[in-house]
Amino acid sequence: MRKSVTSRSCPNSQETVWGFCWFAFQLLALPGLLTFANGKLSHPLISAELNFVYYVLNFTAVLIIFRDFLSSAATQAVRHPAYLCQAIILGFVAYYACRLATEYLVGLLVPGFSNYNDASIAAMERQNRLLVFLGTVILVPPAEECFYRGLIFRNLYILPNAVQVTAAVFGQPEKLHFVQLAAASSDGGAAASC
Repeated sequence: MRKSVTSRSCPNSQETVWGFCWFAFQLLALPGLLTFANGKLSHPLISAELNFVYYVLNFTAVLIIFRDFLSSAATQAVRHPAYLCQAIILGFVAYYACRLATEYLVGLLVPGFSNYNDASIAAMERQNRLLVFLGTVILVPPAEECFYRGLIFRNLYILPNAVQVTAAVFGQPEKLHFVQLAAASSDGGAAASC
């Protein structure tokens, strides 16, 4: 089976500009704005609901901004479902292998380490399992793929260490999320998660 390369594999220039603008906004301003607006509600949303709102807004913006890029990818997935299945299976295998290796190394280096992000997601899951599932399994992956593979990696591929730069950028939202969550928690609010 030979894969067709007629479809473009990266966002166009307009998608790239709007994508970087949205990426900065959703990373730096959107969690704070949602937390602020939630604090003004007469019945504030719980963390799981607030995160779901964040995920829906981000997913909707990605669908609008990257519509041509996603349309092209969807066309390729329909034309070559075997490649899609192969990518999904290999992605899960690589993810779990890296996760197990990382957990093992962290366990050796820092016994008793507790991941704050895992704990906060577990707490939200106890609040509303369905919203957490829909957000993390359905809404987040396409948005992250568009941002990190489609937008950032494709624009950095000319660098000799593009994979490392993309990986470093991919880790930054989690660090910013902790800072925003800690700030919101000290005010008694809940921050939207990245």
